[in-house]
Amino acid sequence: MGSSLAFRRLQLAKQAVAKSWRGFSAQYTPIDQTDPYSFEFTGTEHYLANHDLILDDGSMTVDGLSPAPGGDLRGKMTYVPSGRKIEGWAQPADRNNSFTAIYFDPAILSEETERMFSTGDFVPSVYFRDDNIRNTLERLEIALRSDNDNHVFVETLGLLGALEVARLQAEFAAAPDYRTSKLSARQERRVRDFIDARYADDIGLSDLAEIAGLSRFHFARQFKATFGTTPHQYLMDKRIEAARDMLNRAGLSMAEIALKSGFRSDTNFSRAFRTQTGVSPSAYRKTVMG
Repeated sequence: MGSSLAFRRLQLAKQAVAKSWRGFSAQYTPIDQTDPYSFEFTGTEHYLANHDLILDDGSMTVDGLSPAPGGDLRGKMTYVPSGRKIEGWAQPADRNNSFTAIYFDPAILSEETERMFSTGDFVPSVYFRDDNIRNTLERLEIALRSDNDNHVFVETLGLLGALEVARLQAEFAAAPDYRTSKLSARQERRVRDFIDARYADDIGLSDLAEIAGLSRFHFARQFKATFGTTPHQYLMDKRIEAARDMLNRAGLSMAEIALKSGFRSDTNFSRAFRTQTGVSPSAYRKTVMG
C-alpha cells in the first residue's frame, strides 16, 4: 500500500499498530502527549478515520473544504477520497486519545465490489457521524489492538468499512444484487475441505475467496448465504471444535492445543474459547477429565 498519515512533533506510542491486507491497510494510533503536533496526507488511497480525540486546540483542512476546528471529536469520523490533501495541527487534551484509520486502494476495491471507488464523484467529509461506520471501525480497532488471530475477520471488517463509505457516497440501485446468491456445490465442497485441512494455519479471507474463484466481497456474502454464518465465525467454530476434541484427551499442554487449533498464543486461545463456550479451556478440561 501507499503512504499513511505523516506526523511532525508527535512521538508515536509503543502501542501503535499498523497492518495491511490486499486492497487496504489499517492503523491504530494512540496519542500520549499534550504538546501540539502537525499532520498531513496526500495519497492514492481513500482515507477513513474514527476519532477518539479531545483537542484543546487545532484544526484540519481538506482540499476544497473550509478548515474544521478541533474540540470533542469522540465518535466523529473523517473520510477523504484519494488525491485530496489533508493537513492540520492538534493540541490534545490530557486524556487517553487515539484514532483508527483505514486506507483503501481504489483500484482493488473497485475490482472487489464492482463499484467505482476511483471515480471523482466521492466528496470529503470531515468530523461526521455515522453509527454503522463507527461500529465497524471500533471493531477493527479492537482487532488490531488484540492482535486478532483471525485474518478473515479483519479483512471482512476492512471491506465492510469501504462498503459503508460507498453507501454514504453513491446510489446502489443499479448495482448487482448478490443477497440471494450462494456458493455452488463444488465451491462449497472446496471451501469446506480447505478449512477442514488448514484451520490451524494462518488463513485469510483472500485464501478462501481464491479457493472459490470469487472476489473477497462476493465470497463473504455468498459464504454466509450458503453456510448461514460468516467465514470468520465458521473458522472460529472449527478451531474451537478441534480444541475441545484435544482437551478431551490427556497428553497435550494448553500451549500445544492452542497452536494445533490455530491460535498463536495461550491468551488468544483462552479468550476465544471462553467467548465460544462460556468457560476457560482449563475449566473445560477439568470437567471432562474429572
